[in-house]
Amino acid sequence: MFTLASFPTAASATVAPAPAPNSCCRHQPQFQTVKVSPKPNKLRSFATTSDPKSAGSICTPPPEEDSITAKSTLKNQLKNPLTLSEEITQLCESKSSSEVFRTFQENLEKAFYHSSEKSEALGVLLQVCGKQKDIETGRKVHEMVTSLTRSKDDVILCTRLITMYSMCGYPSDSLSVFHQLRSKKLYQWNVLMSGYTKNELWVDAICLFIELMTSTEERPDNFTFPLVIKACGGVLDVGLGEATHGMAAKMGLVSDVFVSNALISMYGKFSLVEEAMKVFEHMPERNLVSSNSMISGFSANGYIEQSFDLFRNIFTGDEVLVPDTTTVVIMLPICAGAEEVEFGKIIHGLAVKLGLADELTVNNSLVDMYCKVGYFSDAQILFEKNERKNVVSWNSIIGGYSGEGDDRGTIHLMRMMQSTDEYVKANECGFLRYAELVFYGVANKTVSSWNALISGYARNEDPLKALTLSSEMMDSGLLPDWFTIGSLLFACSHLKLLHCGTLIHGFVLRNGLETDMSTLVSLVSFYMTCGKPELAQRLFDRIEDKNVVSWNVMIAGYLQNALPDKAFCLLRDMVCHRFQPDEISVTSVLGACSKLSAVKLGKEVHCFALKSNLIEDSFVHCSIIDMYAKSGFIEMSKYVFDHIPLKDIASWTAIITGYAVHGLGMESIELFQEMQKSGFSPASLTYVSILMACNHAGLIEEGRQYVKEMQTLHGLKPELEHYACVIDMLARAGQFDDALNLMAEMPMQPDTQIWCSLLNSCIVHAQSHLGKKCANKLLELEPKRAEIYVLVSVVELSRPSASLPEILSGIGSSLAGADRTLKELLNDVASSDGIQARMDGVIFEKLGGAAYTNPLFMLIKDCLSSF
Repeated sequence: MFTLASFPTAASATVAPAPAPNSCCRHQPQFQTVKVSPKPNKLRSFATTSDPKSAGSICTPPPEEDSITAKSTLKNQLKNPLTLSEEITQLCESKSSSEVFRTFQENLEKAFYHSSEKSEALGVLLQVCGKQKDIETGRKVHEMVTSLTRSKDDVILCTRLITMYSMCGYPSDSLSVFHQLRSKKLYQWNVLMSGYTKNELWVDAICLFIELMTSTEERPDNFTFPLVIKACGGVLDVGLGEATHGMAAKMGLVSDVFVSNALISMYGKFSLVEEAMKVFEHMPERNLVSSNSMISGFSANGYIEQSFDLFRNIFTGDEVLVPDTTTVVIMLPICAGAEEVEFGKIIHGLAVKLGLADELTVNNSLVDMYCKVGYFSDAQILFEKNERKNVVSWNSIIGGYSGEGDDRGTIHLMRMMQSTDEYVKANECGFLRYAELVFYGVANKTVSSWNALISGYARNEDPLKALTLSSEMMDSGLLPDWFTIGSLLFACSHLKLLHCGTLIHGFVLRNGLETDMSTLVSLVSFYMTCGKPELAQRLFDRIEDKNVVSWNVMIAGYLQNALPDKAFCLLRDMVCHRFQPDEISVTSVLGACSKLSAVKLGKEVHCFALKSNLIEDSFVHCSIIDMYAKSGFIEMSKYVFDHIPLKDIASWTAIITGYAVHGLGMESIELFQEMQKSGFSPASLTYVSILMACNHAGLIEEGRQYVKEMQTLHGLKPELEHYACVIDMLARAGQFDDALNLMAEMPMQPDTQIWCSLLNSCIVHAQSHLGKKCANKLLELEPKRAEIYVLVSVVELSRPSASLPEILSGIGSSLAGADRTLKELLNDVASSDGIQARMDGVIFEKLGGAAYTNPLFMLIKDCLSSF
């Protein structure tokens, strides 16, 4: 048990020696004693004194500026007005980056500035965009940098651009800027590598380091190695980390404090505490980060005694260090785990005296510690003082009371949470069950509180639950408002509950809510989703003050209901009514052009996008690439792609998909490799496209390799779409055992698409036995789909002993269970475009007599002749 008396005296201040053989830590490594010079015990005096000055040199206030200096500074400011960059810096303190950028543009129009002033101001703007993670404004600043300066030669601005994109979470854009540099210096390599580590792209950081070492004459410095070492810890590769350690040692950089700190942290992650301690002991110079890293390594690996001893040594070593937020946040969980309440209180006192107690992370850690040691009143006081509570704050206090079985206290805290709307934040984070628990602990529920929970279920996990909650809400005497109606209509749309939605529509009419624009748009969207476009059109016509959103909902609804002609007409009406179609409008229509191969109309929309400056939008130019590709104009797709000024992962994926759809597998692979060389890491959807290309080109081994690569190199987990491509690829090649094994190993259940593709391959390869199993599975999954019964019949016909009457009777009995008739089935089949083409004789004429040997054609011909 640690107490105040357990702190070392001036004569005996050491890091604790190795524990005795009979102690609980006897299996831990034996650490050497670190001798330190005698120092006064400043830890206790600083934690308990009421005057920070009396704690010695730990906290010394800065000297006050004398009046003469202040007057001199004021005169200089009056004589020398602020520069452009200084004005921008001042504006950034009170305004958002987008507002500052607009002001900057206005200033450029009103006054003349030297190019150096512009560059300096642009650099400040890029820093602000990075801090605020404002990627949209950042891209606009990037465009201005390109237009106003010779960006390739402005090393400082290029470096700021790399940093901005990294801070905003767009490392691929950082790499694009990096590649534009004419000559790359080491610090620019370091900036890009830092961006990779901040975004936890460990493999990319390591690959960049290898490229630096092998393709340039630059040599890593004390800023490079900490980044690489952190990446080694990120991939948990001990061998690579040790090799990097050896390289740093050979270059004489291990003694650098930044490198040593990174090594300590890495070895702590690897649970190599002895190695971490060796690095720590041999450091010629240590700072607070060194001690924090070592304490964290000790605690993470169960060396609690050493954690406490090293913490005490911070105050008694040769150089007294001032604990920071990280130190406090590391130590408080250790105190809680060891039930060292007194030690925890001392750290609390330190946090107060150092002005750290108001930090959100520190307050949360203190609340958590006091809850875990049973000091609930202290935890409650700290919690109430916290003015910036987040989900972690509420979890800590509620978890503490709940863990002790204090139901009354738990309910009280839940009511507090409801009063501050924190349960809404939990809802937004997807913690719906937790939000519901909080909600039912509230005594006086309001419409707003009901709305928060209903909306969460409607839009996230369980739309049926949202409808049930709305019934409870009305039973309690509260009526839905416009926000409730929007959530309920969304739930009905998801479940295709037309009758329920019409009841909600009636409620809207009876309660005078039809004048609300959002309610009307929700109703239009609901009727479109449920397949009633005529009702949606009536409602749309009644909207007096239409906006772009309402037009977009109608256009998307017509496309969703396979009525592209009406969607195109509506787009023209929208323009005639002087509404400017936006990116959503154009993307929707281009999607319809892709499905219909309506390239003429697609070209018109393309021209409109160019004239309206919408072509720069990522969704728009990707839709244009997709439209041309699916319409058979892959060269035009490539032309559009080549003329995109700033390509992103979406545009690369679109063009790779286009080539894949055309069966140009090798070209898709070449583009995929070119994309990676350009610095873009493939996304999950990109791998779907490249696997599709391998499938169409029959590149089985390449496809398997890409599945491994996406997991090992990029940390992407294969999803259902990836498995579907590989299974179809294997089945087409006749490798049914491998396909079935992969289906068995999948973490999710195969869907209808996978079973259909497997069944088609069984028909092609005359695998009637396996085909029968696939057919039975499909009938279980979707018994009402007409196409499935056609495939089942084809499988039956492929058996030599099968006769048409037996097959027809089998189909009839199956359809009876699904409340369908054979004649209805044939009508459905005849209405589909693919079968209709065959029935019209187009394929029959092209294939001649050979067509009649296909079981599918024979089945349709015989069935039609019998009716």
